[in-house]
Amino acid sequence: MLNELAKYKSNSELNSKSTKYWWAPQAVNGKRKITVRYANKAVQNFSHYANDTIDDVKRVITDFKSIIEKSDDATWAAEEARRKDSD
Repeated sequence: MLNELAKYKSNSELNSKSTKYWWAPQAVNGKRKITVRYANKAVQNFSHYANDTIDDVKRVITDFKSIIEKSDDATWAAEEARRKDSD
């Protein structure tokens, strides 16, 4: 996600027609929702609203990256169980 954002020069490049990336395809009231996705599914309770700027979206994703890097298998156990139950 951060590599993709590094290519962007304008906030309007955050807009899209799909949820291919962690940021919402459109902003609402100047805010953009950022949601961690794994295997094309949103990770429950792992989202945040940021101002609709490249810098703010990068900041939130960088914070998410730090959380993920500090996690271990136990951190993700509930999410894995939720996904198994929904299959």
